[in-house]
Amino acid sequence: MADSAETESSEDQLPDPPAGRPSWWLWPNLVAIDAPIVAVVWLFAFAKAFSAPVEFPHYLVLFLCVWCLYIADRLLDAAKLKAGDPSPGLRTHRHHFMYRNRRLFALLWFFLAFIGGLFAISQLERPIFGAGLIVFVGAAAYFLTFVAPLGNKKPLPGKEIAGGLLFAAGTTVPVFADYSGELPVVLPFAIFAGLCALNLLLIASREGDLPQSRGFSGFVIGLGIALALAAAGLALFGTNAETAPFLRPLFFVESLAAMAMTILQFARPATTRDSFRVLADVALLTPLIPVAAFLG
Repeated sequence: MADSAETESSEDQLPDPPAGRPSWWLWPNLVAIDAPIVAVVWLFAFAKAFSAPVEFPHYLVLFLCVWCLYIADRLLDAAKLKAGDPSPGLRTHRHHFMYRNRRLFALLWFFLAFIGGLFAISQLERPIFGAGLIVFVGAAAYFLTFVAPLGNKKPLPGKEIAGGLLFAAGTTVPVFADYSGELPVVLPFAIFAGLCALNLLLIASREGDLPQSRGFSGFVIGLGIALALAAAGLALFGTNAETAPFLRPLFFVESLAAMAMTILQFARPATTRDSFRVLADVALLTPLIPVAAFLG
């Protein structure tokens, strides 16, 4: 009995926990609701810009689906942490927290998946449900390629780019699944996907999963500046305010998000790893600032 208790205690001991306790402002990240909030905010912005009839069930299903995906990702990372994976990106408060509460979050995942699936089947229109299934298949492929490859193979590069595209696609499904308007779709979506990828690149680099060299930092800054200029140019010169009154503000908040993340990269030496992670997500909440009044 003593040996059994000692073994159990050893299994529950956290490997390499980060120093100190997590700050209060880190809790949304610890429980993985930061990404669902970002997704819902941008769904609202795209729905306004394209005058799409997005209602409460669409927001709820999106929130639950993104939450499930991020919990699954964290649980897989917790399993890697338990197995002794040396990746520096796993030595964070959120992974430490998920490792300690992995059983609780596994139960929560099943509950959220059940509720989300029930709402999706009963509340979503057929085109949106069908497009959502396609994104779900994409998410499964993403996990099997970049997160937990079959046969314990090494994950392929490009995780952050693929993740940004997947996040953007899932967020905008209720808007574009059955869209039949005349407003341009590709450019605002492409810039949003670029913003999501930029966010993931910033975080992965700051946490040590990607290079921290000057060259890579220059690439990230260049991407941010390019996205900011492209979105600002489209807002100022590429959008007719009379025919697309709500599309111009969407480009503006996209430009602001790109500028915020670019500035954050410049300020990186003055931030902690946790604060950088939170600020990178806050930078994606630009539709909530006063500029968002133009969308309403």
